[in-house]
Amino acid sequence: MERRVELRHADEAMATLTADLPAEVASAAYARTDRCAHTPRNAGDGRTMDQLRADVFADLLLSGTPGEASVRAEIFVYIDVATLIGLAENPAELAGHGPLPASIARAIAFDPSSTWRRIITDPHTGAPIDVGRTRYRRPPSPPTTSRSGTASAASRPATALPTTAISTTSSRTSVPATPTRQT
Repeated sequence: MERRVELRHADEAMATLTADLPAEVASAAYARTDRCAHTPRNAGDGRTMDQLRADVFADLLLSGTPGEASVRAEIFVYIDVATLIGLAENPAELAGHGPLPASIARAIAFDPSSTWRRIITDPHTGAPIDVGRTRYRRPPSPPTTSRSGTASAASRPATALPTTAISTTSSRTSVPATPTRQT
């Protein structure tokens, strides 16, 4: 069998990353991941061991250190402006994967390491019409909405653009748990 790494996209904003490795290497990697996952568990972390191992695995791949996923990986999340500012709950699109719940897309968009880029899309087909060259730092927090459900002018981020979609680039982030995904 050849050594390889494979990424398979799944439903509910999840994916599976597998590696075919020599048995001794795979066993050693799993043992290290398991040992590292016991540290937060012994400190009272409420995640299951499977969840902890998955999070430690990702941290080790992204930064080399458990609990520190600081290496930047560029991903593109397409989200409409109404959903971005909390007026709608339309699913976003993770490029190369598929739909992403609005709450996860907003968590990525407002992560401190995210940058935004303006992309104007055709409202009927979703096809890009124009892609801006400038990247913008994300605003400090998501805008708040008034009781009427409209974003107040004071709450709109200064970098928000009147476009149909934006793209974010971000490092791995911890996102709030949803009924379909636990981190």
